Amino acid sequence: MKLGARILLALALLLALLVASLVLPLTRFVLGEFDRIEQKMAFSRAEDIHLALESLQRFQVATVVDWANWDAMVRFVQDQNPEFQQENLGVKTLDDLAIEALLVFDPSGKMVWGQAIAPDEVRFTPPDEYLLALGLGDHPLLTFDEEHPVRTGLIPVEAG
Repeated sequence: MKLGARILLALALLLALLVASLVLPLTRFVLGEFDRIEQKMAFSRAEDIHLALESLQRFQVATVVDWANWDAMVRFVQDQNPEFQQENLGVKTLDDLAIEALLVFDPSGKMVWGQAIAPDEVRFTPPDEYLLALGLGDHPLLTFDEEHPVRTGLIPVEAG
């Protein structure tokens, strides 16, 4: 092999070693930085979701505590008064309270009234089967104790 070819081969090998010695650590560094940035963004999104859920829960608690019709609702549970239902359990009421579905249970866990707002937001539709099943068990939202008289929460359903 001629001297020029040997020098060219040596330079090519040296260049390959230099590229490999730079590319591998640089790739690891860049990928590590991408992972760090993605992780930071994911934590930020999770924090935003957490804050949004806390805000929604504060709104629900204020609604539960301040809604003036609770005494009438208790009487409705006892006597299923159709006038209360017509005056207070309409689509507009649920929409104003930012509630998509409302289930009313008596103390024994039997559902007295339950409806969900239809996607067209102008009529009721039967609530999701998962929500209806809550009346059959001892779901935490259906339990009552003196220490925590107000219960709010999110219930995942198939429709989202």
